[in-house]
Amino acid sequence: TWSFTLYHLYGYPVPHSVIAKYYQGKITWWWPDHVSFAKQIFDALVRQGYIILLGISTIGSSAWLLSDWRNKVSLKTAWLHLGVVCWVISYVLAYSITHIPAYKNYLFPFYAMLLLGFGLVIQRSIYSTRCTKLQRNKIFKNFPPIYKTIFILACFSMAGYLRYSPTNLLGPPNNTPSAYREIGDWLSRNVNSRSAVGAVEIGTIGYRSHSKIVDFAGLASANVAKEIAAGNLRYAITHYNPDYIVTRYPKPLDLEGGLYPTELDGGYRFRFGSESIGVFERVEYDIDQILSTIEQSVSRTLGGTLLSTYPLPSRIENELRARLSAIGLHLNQTKASGINGLYYKLVFAEGKLTSIEPLKEYSNPNARLKIFRETFSKENLSLKPGNGIESYAVQNGILSLRAVSKENVLLFSSFPIIPVFFDTVKIRIRLIPDSPLEALKTDEIYLRWITSPENDWKNPTGKLHLPSIADGQFHTYQFNLGSRPDWNSAGEISSLRIDLSHFPGTVEIDTFEIQ
Repeated sequence: TWSFTLYHLYGYPVPHSVIAKYYQGKITWWWPDHVSFAKQIFDALVRQGYIILLGISTIGSSAWLLSDWRNKVSLKTAWLHLGVVCWVISYVLAYSITHIPAYKNYLFPFYAMLLLGFGLVIQRSIYSTRCTKLQRNKIFKNFPPIYKTIFILACFSMAGYLRYSPTNLLGPPNNTPSAYREIGDWLSRNVNSRSAVGAVEIGTIGYRSHSKIVDFAGLASANVAKEIAAGNLRYAITHYNPDYIVTRYPKPLDLEGGLYPTELDGGYRFRFGSESIGVFERVEYDIDQILSTIEQSVSRTLGGTLLSTYPLPSRIENELRARLSAIGLHLNQTKASGINGLYYKLVFAEGKLTSIEPLKEYSNPNARLKIFRETFSKENLSLKPGNGIESYAVQNGILSLRAVSKENVLLFSSFPIIPVFFDTVKIRIRLIPDSPLEALKTDEIYLRWITSPENDWKNPTGKLHLPSIADGQFHTYQFNLGSRPDWNSAGEISSLRIDLSHFPGTVEIDTFEIQ
């Protein structure tokens, strides 16, 4: 019945924790192959002085077993002794052969059985005195002084063992256990018991919080350790989707759900912390806010790729990917090889998109894709009117302007322009002057750029001009900037300015591209 129940719940007829420990031993980055379970036990015993306990237990158990069987007395105690010895031997052999991690918590059963064996030796020493049955009821009064001394020393040894936390067996004291107790108590007071909590230290936190537990190490949660051993560190997060997580911060351990440091800020909300261990609550992503921020910052970029610094939840990723593709944007969780063009890094905080940063190192400087093209819709125009523009409207996909002065300007600042990605600005314009005489004059279209909004347009970072034709027909003006030092050395360009004409008239634009 026991094995059937285990098989039904976990898929194995033996305790799930044993299977989980077996797969943990295959996680070589967590517990390397050269670490031996038996050697770790012996080193810990020597380092902490418990080798005396081991020696007394081993010698005493062997001596009394031989004596009991030879004299055929106290066979019940002898069988108990034999069970303890066999358990210790099988435990160490099984864990060593299967390469189960020599993690300090996994050594505790050995130490507990060691104490039991030690106690049995003391018990057998007492009962080995030549006393009558009546005298054994007053055993401490009647057995010889040497056994009294052994008994007293044993009591002091066990008291000394129990005085110190077992967590000190493999190293100096630390504050982590108290931090987990504080976190467990906080969860008990502030979190619904039906909420799932993901953690590595499941014993203390689970006991004190009374919450559902998702075990990042896999001892209590099915298939987690197996998936981690196969390389899927995020299985517990993606499969069980805990409402809260307990992790080191600002940088989680690899075993703590495979969480990214930026993920703690982007997809979770900090709730409580103790000794650099924090409780984070999972938040819902605001899809509408994310899309609105992207559209305002990147406009209608074609060929652009948005990179998240950590894997987004699959539902959020799929919805964002579908809706972004409709406006010509790609979404990737990491750098997408083979995709040319401009890359942006998405920065999240508590489920909201807080900023979009161009990534120079991820982009292909040799890309010749059309990175940006104005769509000339009635909303979200990237070209904004400046000096000399009186009217400004879109009709049938054409931007129509009324120019009224000698300085008629359009401005562009929808997203920062990094020169290593862009070297061409193209605009298709029809100039219709109010006076036919203006068509006979030589005029120029200027492109200027600045690296900061505080810069003065009278002293721009750079400028370039082309001769214009005011004959009432559409003409394409292409500014080739790749060979200009004042463009390539600009770093990041915050704004462009286009001086369309130096006379009153009508200006129509049907194409504006940056590539």
